Amino acid sequence: MSPRTARRRALVAGALVAALLPAIGPAAPAGAAPGCTTDVDRSALALGGCDDDTPPETQILSVSPRPTAGGYVSSGSLTFTFRGVHPDGDTDPIGFRCRLVGLESAPSACSSPATYRGLADDKLDGYEFQVTAVDTTDAAHAWVDWLALPIRTEADPSDADPTPATQAVRVDTLLPNTYIFGDLYGGLHYDVRPSLPMALTPDLPVFVDSSESAERGGVGYACTVGARAVPCRQDRTVLRHLTPGTKVLKVAAVDPAGNRDPSPASLRFSVPRDLTAPARGPWRTRKGAGHFGRDALETSKVGARVVVRPAGAVREVILLAPAGPRLGVVTVRIGRGFSKRIRLSAPRNEALKVYVVRRVEDGPLRGPITIEVTSLGAGKVARIDALLAH
Repeated sequence: MSPRTARRRALVAGALVAALLPAIGPAAPAGAAPGCTTDVDRSALALGGCDDDTPPETQILSVSPRPTAGGYVSSGSLTFTFRGVHPDGDTDPIGFRCRLVGLESAPSACSSPATYRGLADDKLDGYEFQVTAVDTTDAAHAWVDWLALPIRTEADPSDADPTPATQAVRVDTLLPNTYIFGDLYGGLHYDVRPSLPMALTPDLPVFVDSSESAERGGVGYACTVGARAVPCRQDRTVLRHLTPGTKVLKVAAVDPAGNRDPSPASLRFSVPRDLTAPARGPWRTRKGAGHFGRDALETSKVGARVVVRPAGAVREVILLAPAGPRLGVVTVRIGRGFSKRIRLSAPRNEALKVYVVRRVEDGPLRGPITIEVTSLGAGKVARIDALLAH
């Protein structure tokens, strides 16, 4: 018998069987048939048929570079690894369809790893990687129920994962710029200008900002004073418990993608020494929010002294003290060869005023610095607060 004759007889037999067995309806979905892992058409030769309607599941294994907690990466190149698994013991090969939303309009065949290059920096909505696992054997076959009247085909192919695995990513390769604004004494709008901007409090407010803070939240800052890391944040930060001397604050913005300013903003300034009362003597501590360190020293005795001993030579010496109508005169001496009278009296009260004792260009001097009360009128006192000597 020729092959053509055999096929013709098989089709006739199938039609006869269909006519003789009208009670046999359309095949049940393959998922209801245990062990159905591959599509088999329902026909006279395979009355049960088998429509494998259990798709593989998709898993994204890794993203490189790894996104930050905010979903950012600092690279225009992304690599995704992924896999598909059969949940039902199926052994058919698994293929994949991938799409990077924001770059591609439709999915296309792919394999793991999938790499995308030249991605635009910081798109408004970012990117979303989508990958779908597909049972390639079943996908190549459109299941048919030849015994159904009319003949039925697979209406909703179930060979691909209906819920693709996804990963959202935002690309940001731009390096931020950092800015510092310090609440410091000095500059063109001051009559007295120290050689460095000067802190008027040991708890100094500074303001930090970056070129990216307006575009997105989550910009962080790495701050140091000298070699010491200090906590800081966007906008207002207070540098607390500053010790006397010359300080350098450095601030580097770190954006949500982990990009760090390679040239941190820098602010150099000086911090006076808060004067304290000797253990025994005529000085008493006067509290006040406007004073350096929130207190000042006060005495009503002529000849009362406070001595500061610098570690080396000093060039610039500045006294911070209150001013007012009921205040007297102090004299500041450096070593044995220099002295200057400072009149603390003024028409109006000021919690803190800056008095220049010696300028940088006057040259270095060595020796202890003595602040002595040299004149008090009737009912007057002397008040001193802090000393800058460097």
